[in-house]
Amino acid sequence: MHRLRIRWLPGIICVFIFCGGCTSLDQVGDLNKPDPVALRFFDWEDDIPESVFHAFEDETGIKVEYLPFSSMEMARDAILANDQFDLVVFESDFISELNQAGVLSELDHSLLSNISYLSPDFRDLDYDPGNHYSVPFQWGSTGLIIRSDLVEFIPQNWLDLWRDDLGCVIGVREGAPYDFIGIVLKSLGYSANSEDRDELLVAFERIMMLEDRIRLVDYSSERAVEPLLSGEINTLIGWSEDYWLAKENSEDIEFVIGIEGALLRVDNYVIPSSCEHRQEAHMLLNFLMRPDIAAEISNWNYYASANLAAEEFIEEKILQSHIVYPSPEDMRDAEVFLPRSDDSDQLVLLIWEEFLAETGVK
Repeated sequence: MHRLRIRWLPGIICVFIFCGGCTSLDQVGDLNKPDPVALRFFDWEDDIPESVFHAFEDETGIKVEYLPFSSMEMARDAILANDQFDLVVFESDFISELNQAGVLSELDHSLLSNISYLSPDFRDLDYDPGNHYSVPFQWGSTGLIIRSDLVEFIPQNWLDLWRDDLGCVIGVREGAPYDFIGIVLKSLGYSANSEDRDELLVAFERIMMLEDRIRLVDYSSERAVEPLLSGEINTLIGWSEDYWLAKENSEDIEFVIGIEGALLRVDNYVIPSSCEHRQEAHMLLNFLMRPDIAAEISNWNYYASANLAAEEFIEEKILQSHIVYPSPEDMRDAEVFLPRSDDSDQLVLLIWEEFLAETGVK
């Protein structure tokens, strides 16, 4: 843990001129300097390039310690336990819960001049009206990344996953049950955010029908696409970053959003109440919202930016990609993942755990 400690010298400094290890005035001056601030940034592994934090340090002298998490649940539990972080990334469906728990710090917009670049589409969202506690920075859709040479046909909807003639072996991330269960709910004609107990139980029955086709994959995009490229799986439930990484290694890669409707996620920056360096945390947040920096992040991880002015700096192949920026047709019937009630959230996680326990999926 990095703390800012200011060490005051006593009012009277005794100098022993006969001491072999004398303290010089220069050394005294060094003792008066506060320890340098190092911000603790909590995010997905490799979500932001190191060059961004090096640039921030060059401009401000403030270091950033990048600390990765492997699931939203891991990040949530750490924040609820008041572990000390200065800036954290959270998906949209976790913001309300954390705010209600009192573990998010209200943002000082007077220190965030670059918030003016935020797209109108990402202001005043339901989970945080007024953006008092969060700032959206990227968004993306969940889709099927498919090895076209290893399936009988390219599916057009979520329901095709249950067709025997498709011959799919599906990779599902260990730490992302919501995406998978959201797809199952959409395939049934329900909302991906359904909290209806009967609908969720029907979804459980539908999931069990896939027990022989599911393989668990690592959360990291780089490691998640490895079994797709090796042929261990031929379908991966994933995101645009997965698609681009796989496409770099194989031409036989397709990205499909089911016609029942896209599933959208919004990633947000938040400053937790455990933050020990609020001023510096706001400086980092403002820096990350600078259009050229926001674009550098999108050019790195292939996710759409919520920063409207960043589009000027984003690579053309990314801006023109319907995988990163889905077409209006793809966005029809799309749903953003929303916060769940405690009971609903527990049931979703129980469904996932029961599925893993009953099938022995690995």
